[in-house]
Amino acid sequence: MNNSILITRPEHDVATSYISYYAGLIIKDIISKGIAYKDFQGKELIAENVHKFLVKQDPKLLFLNGHGSEDAIEGSRGTILFSIKDKHLLKDRMIYARSCHLGARFGKEIVEKGCFIGYDVPFMFYTDTGRPSNDKVASYVLEPSNEVMNALLKGNTALVAHNRSKEAMRKNMNKLLVEGHSMYIVEALWNNYNGQVIYGDGTNSIHNDILH
Repeated sequence: MNNSILITRPEHDVATSYISYYAGLIIKDIISKGIAYKDFQGKELIAENVHKFLVKQDPKLLFLNGHGSEDAIEGSRGTILFSIKDKHLLKDRMIYARSCHLGARFGKEIVEKGCFIGYDVPFMFYTDTGRPSNDKVASYVLEPSNEVMNALLKGNTALVAHNRSKEAMRKNMNKLLVEGHSMYIVEALWNNYNGQVIYGDGTNSIHNDILH
């Protein structure tokens, strides 16, 4: 596998627009580190294009964003990007999937030598302003979810990245409770905290393959 990262960012409703924005913050860090990456968006985000890139470029790390189910994750609106039958493309890679339910079955079944971090419940967050760049309510949840990729890009193992994200969730829950904020944000964090799972080899990292 070579030194590149594959990112998927659908953006066709409020939820995917917010997730795409936060994935974009990760891309800024990737660029600053000089890491090669491919960002699939819009009409380009279909299975044929993404699968072809996987075969040709063979990236180790996949950062998947979008709507999902127990069996599959979407690309462009209503299209299936990966399902369990695509195991042959994914089984040895590192995957972080910010998607509903994907950790319930998909993540368990596709991983072999690689690892998978995702959610076996609906990935929850709330919005306030409708503009992700200045939406504090959404940031309480989406910033901790970004910590998975932040930690991986620093060369940490998948297990450390998983734990760093959960630690960030705990800190925000404590902060919200102490400051007396609305419980619905805490409930979203608690949902994601309990639902974030890791499968496969947690000692996997991208340090030797990607970071310089």
